[in-house]
Amino acid sequence: MQVFKKYYLPQMDENDCGIACLAMILKYYGSNVSLSYLRNLAKTNLEGTTALGLVKAAQELNLKTDAYQTDMALFEQSDLTYPFIAHVIKQATLQHYYLVLGANEDYIQIADPDETVGIKKMPKSQFEKEWTGVALFFEPTSNYQAIHTKEQTLLALLLKLVTHRGLILTIVLVSLLMTLTSILNSYFLQVVIDRLIPTKATTTLTIIACGLLIAYVFNSLFLYIREFSLTILGQRLSVNIVLSYVRHVLKLPMEFFATHKTGDILARFTDSNKIIDALASTVISMFLDVGTVLVIGWVLALQNLRLFGLTLLAIPLYVLVIFSFTSRFEKLNRQVMESNSLVSASIIENIQGIETLKALNSERVRYHKIDKQFKRLLSNSLNYVKVDTLQQAIKIFIQALLTTLILWYGANLVITDSISLGQLMAYNALLSYFLSPLQNIINLQTKLQSAQVANKRLNEIFYIDSEFKLERPITDSQTLVGPIKFQLVKV
Repeated sequence: MQVFKKYYLPQMDENDCGIACLAMILKYYGSNVSLSYLRNLAKTNLEGTTALGLVKAAQELNLKTDAYQTDMALFEQSDLTYPFIAHVIKQATLQHYYLVLGANEDYIQIADPDETVGIKKMPKSQFEKEWTGVALFFEPTSNYQAIHTKEQTLLALLLKLVTHRGLILTIVLVSLLMTLTSILNSYFLQVVIDRLIPTKATTTLTIIACGLLIAYVFNSLFLYIREFSLTILGQRLSVNIVLSYVRHVLKLPMEFFATHKTGDILARFTDSNKIIDALASTVISMFLDVGTVLVIGWVLALQNLRLFGLTLLAIPLYVLVIFSFTSRFEKLNRQVMESNSLVSASIIENIQGIETLKALNSERVRYHKIDKQFKRLLSNSLNYVKVDTLQQAIKIFIQALLTTLILWYGANLVITDSISLGQLMAYNALLSYFLSPLQNIINLQTKLQSAQVANKRLNEIFYIDSEFKLERPITDSQTLVGPIKFQLVKV
């Protein structure tokens, strides 16, 4: 069961369970196919996918398919092949599909496309209650060839930012000048403590302080330029990503709008903001935070190599924290986006069909459905916040622990006259300028994972060909000549 984890694919929305199971089958046989492509092949609609639709889609991809109406005696066969798709009814109302991975005397191992369930062992008694008896078996034919859908990754989007290199260069340049001001401030603190106060050099102190004030005036100007440039960069990214999505949606065939809820389409539009935020943050971290860490790290090493060695302990600790939360953030991000999409779709659907809703007097039923979906959204959002807050608390503890250790070790070095008090104070002041960009780099994890999930959701739309690409020119005008016949038509 653990081995199958690398083939597991979650459904993108509540209607995708069947094609998600088929996508896992295809991945098991070496293919990587988008859900939108399978949705089109299987003729998935707002109600989901039929077993016949899955069979037709599989045959289109050169998979030999066998469909059976059977019972639990199926699992007594010694030559039973796995995995296969089983049609079930969950909670006695919801039609759904499981991918069956294996079985023993007491349990059935399944992969549920619903990510809140995932891969698990299910008691045979429970499986028997849910299973309708429909089982679909697949195996490659001699004509089968693995398919690999090309997707636009975040890295590809990031490389497109080269067109904005002038703006990025401005942001990086002013940010480095701001970093230089911070370094000068730390050295000023060291000079004041070690030289100016002991010698009572008030005139020199005043001159340096005035010079530093002038530097801070320029620092404020640099801050304004940087924030303004970041806003411009964000707007240009919006044009590239958001408007390209809108342009593509408007070119899609009517079949797409008949099989997708309006709220789901709009929710993916909103998700694009996560991509823009992540790309802008990544640009800053790549060119600024990494550069700042290297420059400040070099200065800290010059101050005291032993203290700097202690400072570097933060890096493996932060890396450990990142990898500990990666899978949880990916799962929670997808759940939040999907539940938000369902709420938006339900609200828009009810408003658009308000006349029918009023005519059927079904306001209470529809409200309860929205109420249930909205509470699920709140629950998913709360789970995300809990995990995010836990990670932030751990990172803050690591920073506090590191700062305390450095002060303790540095104070011992001052007591033994290995360094001066001014050096320790300067090192401590510079430490925040080292840890802050390091934290920014670490914090990219959550943004990039949100953007990755949002990008996958957008790609599912971009995979669908424009109706203009699907057009075929009529080369034989004679095919249009002749009478039009209506048969078995009643008015």
